[in-house]
Amino acid sequence: MNLTGYCLLVALMPFVISRAQAVSADSSYQASTTLHDHISNLYQFSANGSFVDNIVLRHNGIVLVTRIDVPEVWSIDPRKGTAWLIFDFRGEDAGISSCFGITEVTKDVFTVVTGGFDVKTFSAVPGSFSVWKIDFTSQHHNETISDCQGTQRVPTVTRLVDIVEAKALGASTLFRSRVSSYLLLSESPRGIIWKLDLRTSRYSPALSEESMLPITGGPAMGVNGIKVFDRYLYYASVTKGQLRRIPLSETASATGPSELVINKSGVDNLDISQDGIVYLAASTENQVLKLTTEGKILEVFGAGNSTALAGPTCCVLDRRGSKVFIGTNGGQFAPVNGRFKEPAKVSVIQV
Repeated sequence: MNLTGYCLLVALMPFVISRAQAVSADSSYQASTTLHDHISNLYQFSANGSFVDNIVLRHNGIVLVTRIDVPEVWSIDPRKGTAWLIFDFRGEDAGISSCFGITEVTKDVFTVVTGGFDVKTFSAVPGSFSVWKIDFTSQHHNETISDCQGTQRVPTVTRLVDIVEAKALGASTLFRSRVSSYLLLSESPRGIIWKLDLRTSRYSPALSEESMLPITGGPAMGVNGIKVFDRYLYYASVTKGQLRRIPLSETASATGPSELVINKSGVDNLDISQDGIVYLAASTENQVLKLTTEGKILEVFGAGNSTALAGPTCCVLDRRGSKVFIGTNGGQFAPVNGRFKEPAKVSVIQV
């Protein structure tokens, strides 16, 4: 296993700037990170074109993010505003160019979806997608990364399974039942939810219906972000602009038709609190919505013409449900006001 033994560290201390107008594309770095009340910046990558795809929280409060512009998983410390590279998949498989969904499956053990993907054309290489395990409970040869902020564990990384039948896999979520523990995975182009039995490593299509398909004649982007809550799978249908939910059986098949939660353009990914509050990232709208599972909007963070959250792609709640961490693409595919782009970043909302 070719684990990365180096650390790319940039310190960006958390800050909050009061409400401000959107800034132009040629503004300085400092101006591009102008924020709104309740939204603070934790860490920003260095280059335009960087793209955070998914985000998850470790039990120690450290944030993990995946990138699709490069096949990397990063770790960010919200307390210090520092980041370091956890793993680079380029040393494992030349066909891997991107990392997608990341999900905690047991305490401090995560799965990551990888595959071949061209971020410029937003096109995938069919048959190139795999699921890997990142295990922080089992250090690789007792390796650590040392930097000015301290010592960090280097996890053990192993390939779980290749899902060669899939055209493109994206988001993932855990579904525990009395039968098994399943990792559910979205295949956006064909509108399919796959299930991977984490006990046996067997996989198969689990769900598919018309609402998960891309719109006719549009980009091949159907079902994307997914989350299990209260025996339902909630899913964002990108080109249809909908958040929907579908009831699940013990084996992750549908027990009834899907239901519309809310119509919202730009839907991308989501998280749900223990008491049923949904946080929905709308990437092309530069917004994160707070709503009930019945679709009632409670609060909106960001705005279409604001650079506070330029292209939010994913979000995750902290353990207490008081903060939402957000990953962005910097407005790469829908520039703010048609012109503003910035490097991807991780922000936090106090809720």
